[in-house]
Amino acid sequence: MMKVVPDSGIHDRFIPCMEAGAVMAATMVRDSVVVLHQSPGCYLSSTHWRSNNVPDGSYVKLLTTGVQQNDLIHGGTAKLRKHVREAAEEIGRSGKAKLIWILSSCSTSMVQDDLEGVAREVERDYGIKTVAVDTPGFQGGLAIGLDAIYNALMQNYADKSVQPEKGKINLLGTHLMGTRNMIDDVPEIQRLLEAAGIQVNVTATFNSKTEDFVAFRAAEANYVLSPEVLPKVEDWCAAQGMEIWGRDVVLPVGLANTEEWYLAVAARFGDVDKAKRQLREDMARVKKRIGIDYNASWVMQDVAGKRVGLVGYAPFVAAMARCMFFDFNARPVVVGLWGESPRAIETAKKQLEVMSPYLDFEVLENPSYHEYATALQREKVDFAIGQINDRPLVEGLGIPNLTLGGFYFFNHWTFMPWPFFGVRGILHLLTELGKVMLDLHIDKESWKARSLIRPPERPAVGTCGDRLA
Repeated sequence: MMKVVPDSGIHDRFIPCMEAGAVMAATMVRDSVVVLHQSPGCYLSSTHWRSNNVPDGSYVKLLTTGVQQNDLIHGGTAKLRKHVREAAEEIGRSGKAKLIWILSSCSTSMVQDDLEGVAREVERDYGIKTVAVDTPGFQGGLAIGLDAIYNALMQNYADKSVQPEKGKINLLGTHLMGTRNMIDDVPEIQRLLEAAGIQVNVTATFNSKTEDFVAFRAAEANYVLSPEVLPKVEDWCAAQGMEIWGRDVVLPVGLANTEEWYLAVAARFGDVDKAKRQLREDMARVKKRIGIDYNASWVMQDVAGKRVGLVGYAPFVAAMARCMFFDFNARPVVVGLWGESPRAIETAKKQLEVMSPYLDFEVLENPSYHEYATALQREKVDFAIGQINDRPLVEGLGIPNLTLGGFYFFNHWTFMPWPFFGVRGILHLLTELGKVMLDLHIDKESWKARSLIRPPERPAVGTCGDRLA
């Protein structure tokens, strides 16, 4: 049975703001330059958000005006104008970009520096497309930032006279899935779609170019990879008569989820027989790799029956919990769903209901870290799956923590060019689970006790008076 613990209203979770979402989306438009009108602290964060896109992806210049207190008091428009004009002059010399983004932060949005005026002026004087988007963090979270960039691209580039073509779809919301391995999971989704006869028209945004968005309306539908609300995009698509599809479809994490997802998307846009053939080919690849591997047998046998806690972005966590249950016979007894909109939470809960007849588990709606940690202890979980931000909390409780979700901000290691998604992704997940199974079985303190080399004893530290004496 699935027990739902409602949102308590206490929110201390790590959720990126609107500015972070805008930076992630804008820096995936390859022929653009981003000018950030923000303080040095926000710029430091933005460089980390941009890092989420870099491995095998895009490297887009990220420039900052470096706003100081004096600029906020007296106005920073002149400083912004100077930096944007310098960016335009450099583009004019190199010819390597076709678009300048101007993004704001909380402080510059509050003092209302003239982003739009600078954009119009630079575009007029240099002939380079310049788009200003107000992106203060206080307006919302990641989804709102992504929505603002998608909307700007559609408004400025989409040719409304283009007619839709059957079998073509746009992918939206790549950063909203919640996987830390987005950089390899998106190409896997694209590979599988193409193998089923489905053509990806535009991916918003993943190694995109401005010219791609001219033909945005050539897709017969927009497949949004997350149930999060994208208000401006949804309004624009409704006005254009473009279908939005897939917000209730589970992400293809693991074998069972991938089969369900793949056959659903193939039935709607492609060829089901081709999808089945690709599933068989991928399964053969997995069997060949681990069929007689004793390490794989050990991991799968050891994971079976373990009690698991999960927390993170709702789409990924719901799919990962189902993967743990249906593919690995583990018991996801605590499932913490973080979402920026009620729709994201409700959709994830519906996806989890399929486990309800077979398993007793708790679903926590937007839990605080305290609520999540308390649930992990109460349910006596063997290991947890979450984000790297959760690791000090979870491992501080003596519970091994596997970081499969989240963002690059706190230095995820994503060097392995292999997805979590799809049938083939089960190999990467097995690798990660093997690591956490080792952590589960190794008592690190006992290793210290059995060591033949004893650490030198430290002298006792007394009071300040003792040392002076």
